[in-house]
Amino acid sequence: MMKKTLLGTAAAVACLGFATGAQAEGGKINLSLGGYYNGLIAFTDLDADDRSYKFGSDSEIHVGGKMTLDNGMIVGFKAELELEDNSGDDVDEVFMYLKGGFGKVVFGQQDGVGDTFAVNSTHALKRTMNNDTKNDALGLVSITTVNETSFDFTKLTYMTPAFSGLKLGVSFTPEGERNGRGFTNADENPGDATELDEIVEFGGVYKRKIDDVDFTMSATYVVANDDGLAYDNQEWNVGAKIAVNNFTFGGSYRDSEGFATRATAAGMEYQAWEGGVSYETGPWLVSVQYANHEGDDALGVTVVDGSQTFVQARYQVVKGMQVGAGVQFADDEANDLDGTAFVIETHLTF
Repeated sequence: MMKKTLLGTAAAVACLGFATGAQAEGGKINLSLGGYYNGLIAFTDLDADDRSYKFGSDSEIHVGGKMTLDNGMIVGFKAELELEDNSGDDVDEVFMYLKGGFGKVVFGQQDGVGDTFAVNSTHALKRTMNNDTKNDALGLVSITTVNETSFDFTKLTYMTPAFSGLKLGVSFTPEGERNGRGFTNADENPGDATELDEIVEFGGVYKRKIDDVDFTMSATYVVANDDGLAYDNQEWNVGAKIAVNNFTFGGSYRDSEGFATRATAAGMEYQAWEGGVSYETGPWLVSVQYANHEGDDALGVTVVDGSQTFVQARYQVVKGMQVGAGVQFADDEANDLDGTAFVIETHLTF
């Protein structure tokens, strides 16, 4: 019943917006092209056998567009194409949105509010940090403080306008499916051990400025069915960031229980937290982050236990290009492994 109410509310908001005049001023959506390329060189020292140096990269092409209707509403589209993906899943996100005085409705393969509303500490390097394992030079620990249960699965999201700095949102994902043509999420797949279904996300983010101090705080809650298995999924997250003068202090915490998500296994109770501080002056940004996580399986046995520290610095050469370097320390206590990496990064945006 709750899922139907959420779907009906978001659909009604979108229909009411169109009802006041849907003719576009320009008559069509004007497309734009963007993206990024991230090049990495890492020198590593690992307990496990591994090459002591490695090259890495990560790149995407973004295609987007929007048009303004006569009533002032904005209709838009965006697709993010991954140029390098070992899984063969070349489409990162593809979705459409409707934005106006009522807020914003998003439909398609996009992160839910459990992810997009998250607030974390600041990191200097673009693609080397906690909550992202794609460019992890060590691969020892995967610490996740963000509720990303629904990933980029096809979903419907509604976000309110900001009222006195407070924005609320809700996302609904019928099935853990993506990158398929047609009704890929129509099958409930009962008993499918690889998927969650009926994922509901609630979130809120609050921003305020008092004198020279900027405050940002967020909270999210996610529930999901387990597709017929023994473990339903529920998780919550809180995060905060305070910026004063050139310093930014931030951190986040996540508590997860139930089905398998990244860094967790079925039936696991998982807790993760991270915190850090950064300093920015001119083209320079330096940051220090520390993160820790622990997880027990359904029998109460600790199967995940580790920590990670990043010390990073970057320099913005020109708009659209930054270079940086950082040191990463990782400790996988559950498997008695540790490692250190020195990473050099060049990041281009266009």
